[in-house]
Amino acid sequence: MYNAPSQSATDAIGPAFERTKHLLFKPFRWSFWWRMTLVCLFTGQLGAGFNGFNFNIPANFPQDRRRGGSSEFLSNLPWHVDPSTLWLWVGIGVIAFLALAMIFLVFMYISSVLQFVLFDSVLLGECHIRESWSRRQGPGRKYFKFSLIVAAISWTIVLVVFGTPVLFAWASGIFNEPSKHLAILIVAGIILALLFVVFSLALAAFSVLARDLLVPVLAMEDLALKDAFDKVKAMVAADKTGYAVYALMRFLLLIAVGIVFGIINMVLIMAVVLPTVLMGVLVFTLVPGGGGVAHGVLIAVFALLAIVIGILLICTTLMVSLPGGVFQQSFSMYFVAARYQPLMHYMYPPPPPMPPPYVPPPQPVPA
Repeated sequence: MYNAPSQSATDAIGPAFERTKHLLFKPFRWSFWWRMTLVCLFTGQLGAGFNGFNFNIPANFPQDRRRGGSSEFLSNLPWHVDPSTLWLWVGIGVIAFLALAMIFLVFMYISSVLQFVLFDSVLLGECHIRESWSRRQGPGRKYFKFSLIVAAISWTIVLVVFGTPVLFAWASGIFNEPSKHLAILIVAGIILALLFVVFSLALAAFSVLARDLLVPVLAMEDLALKDAFDKVKAMVAADKTGYAVYALMRFLLLIAVGIVFGIINMVLIMAVVLPTVLMGVLVFTLVPGGGGVAHGVLIAVFALLAIVIGILLICTTLMVSLPGGVFQQSFSMYFVAARYQPLMHYMYPPPPPMPPPYVPPPQPVPA
């Protein structure tokens, strides 16, 4: 059935749903299913796909703000660092930070390249991770560079906008006696919380739109990152209302998909966990207590069984959620294809040519 390109975001839902059914169920391919689950997991399509920021403010700030030596300052810190081992802890902190940063960058690079593996898999209906990984290194590095720029700008905004008021309040001594500044802390906390929610939603919307638009352009054309981003900006500027509606639909579909598969996975988890717990309670009730080797072995067996069941449940819930991830990717590709000619040919292939009209054979002339 031919789906004509449409400028409406709602019209992309039907074709995306049909494409999801054909890719995953017509026919069902186990190798395709587990590969797509792995790709969608690393690209964030199996969840919200957004990473939040967590800040923990120590509850026991220094109470004595008198000027003193470094020993007095260090003894008043919330974590009570011994001055003689300060540089050891600083070194451990720096090494831990560098290790976490390296792990973060590695996973960000893997996710950047796999964005194009996911794009190819939904586009062509085949998932070959190793082949696509080798072929998509170029656009993957460009998208990785874009992700680094967005992350650097985002964290700079967070540190400046939200970190500066906290440091100012700390330097002013507000945290020393919070009960005397309760009104200021409550009002400032509410304002910062609202600003953080608005900033997080704006960042999430920008990240999703940039990914949905930038990945197809980098995948279909050999452009520099700046040129690809300029093309995306021109596409959005040409249809601001359409993309605004698309962003809203993307958000609503994300919530709907999360609710649907959340309920399915919850039912699945309960169907496995409850019988296992009941069986464990029954076994431990019937087996006489008193400890001993047999009792310890029984506990070890059930602990191992719980770990195995937990791992299997995690893998199963991820695989069950795959249709939601494929649907979201298909939806974004159908919407973008209606506005991006190189992708339109694949997502909206022309209908097959009509057969020539039937012409009856000439009748023999009677003698």
